[in-house]
Amino acid sequence: YIVPIEFVAEAFKPGTSDIRTIVGQPSLVAVRGEQLPLVRLEDVVRLPESAPGRPEPLCLVVEVDNRRAALLVDSLIGQQQLVVKSLDSNLHSVPGMAGATILGDGRVALILDVSAVTRTHAARSAVKAAA
Repeated sequence: YIVPIEFVAEAFKPGTSDIRTIVGQPSLVAVRGEQLPLVRLEDVVRLPESAPGRPEPLCLVVEVDNRRAALLVDSLIGQQQLVVKSLDSNLHSVPGMAGATILGDGRVALILDVSAVTRTHAARSAVKAAA
């Protein structure tokens, strides 16, 4: 999965005491004294929960539309310039994805729609808080 660099403010490895979870509420992570909502990439793309032996996750602080959130990912591979292919014109719309690209080795990678992901997470958090 690809996260457009224009939305990434910083990346860091969270300590276990940095992440706070309250039953029935979204998780938060402490970033320089600020509590940011924690969005797990595996939830966004609906992957199975983290298996034992996976690397310690990283947080990408993303900012879009005056909203900040921490996107929890397994690892960072690198930074590249890419050509974005629209999914709407080639296949069909995929929620949470802005498009796709073909990597140098021929693999296809999906590009996250950071705005949609943070907006969806904010809406889910509001529903959980109201419940």
